This record gives sequence, structure tokens and C-alpha cells, in this order.
Amino acid sequence: MTQRDQQTAATAAVAAAYFADIAARVVDAQLKHYAPDGVGHIHGAVGPTGPAGIAAYFRELYGAFPEWDYRVEEITAEGELATCRWRLTATFLGPGRFQGLRPNGARIRAEGVDLVRVRAGRIVAVAAYSDQATIARQLGVLPPVGSPTERLVRALANFRARWKRIGVSA
Repeated sequence: MTQRDQQTAATAAVAAAYFADIAARVVDAQLKHYAPDGVGHIHGAVGPTGPAGIAAYFRELYGAFPEWDYRVEEITAEGELATCRWRLTATFLGPGRFQGLRPNGARIRAEGVDLVRVRAGRIVAVAAYSDQATIARQLGVLPPVGSPTERLVRALANFRARWKRIGVSA
């Protein structure tokens, strides 16, 4: 086995263990798997921040969503980079809040992709991508697609853009 193949296998193993801990709701999994100077960024939600910041985000997430079904669909690795495609369903029952929101019983379904960089057996970077607008709609923060409220918000945004274009501040 070449050194590159060994690195790929090690990267895949670290990524698989990390995502298994997330699925199992292991508190502070980030402190276990990240390098001390590792950086996590859940685009549109948190970061970039260090392991403690990402761990705090997941503690809040677990406290707000006690019903949690996180499934890894696929992990692909090459060298020190792994890609994980995942699906999540969860119910916002609390008792904890999530990003300042009170529990409202909303059921969310999300999918995303995380890019994970591993060096010396530890995660040095995670860049996670999911559709935050759809999640916000499911939580009731944004109006449903095609709803009267969404049409009103769009009209207001267009009105503001038109006023900005002609030099009037809104």
C-alpha cells in the first residue's frame, strides 16, 4: 500500500468515526476528533471557529432537537480530504433553544455535504454545506415558498432595490 493509499484510508476512518459520533449525538465529539487548532465552518450557521465553538453549536443542536436521525449516505476520501454526504431528520422539541429560537415542534429534513481535511489522525478543517433557507422555512423563520408572505417579502425587497438604484436610501 502506498503512502497516499495509507493517508486515504486513515482519512476515511477518521471521518467515519467523527460522523458516527455525530449520529450517536456524542457530546463534544469535535473536541475528540478535531486537532486543537482545527477549524469548523457550517456555512450559514456558525464559524469559522475552533473545536470548542463547533462543539458548543452541536450541544445547542442536541438540546433543541431530542428526536434526531442523522445518517451518512456516503463518505469518499482521497489523500487528506474526505467528503461526507448526509441526511438529517429532527424535531424541534427542546427543552433547549436553537439559534435564539424557542422550541416549536417543527420537524426538519435536511441534507448536506461536509468537506473534511485530516492530518496526523485529527480533523484540521471542516466546511459543511446545507440548504439553510429550507431549514429556516421548516423552523418557521422564513415564509413557505409561494406563500402570500413570501410574495410580500419579495415585493418589499424589489421595492427597496428599485429605490436604491435611483439613489433613495430606505
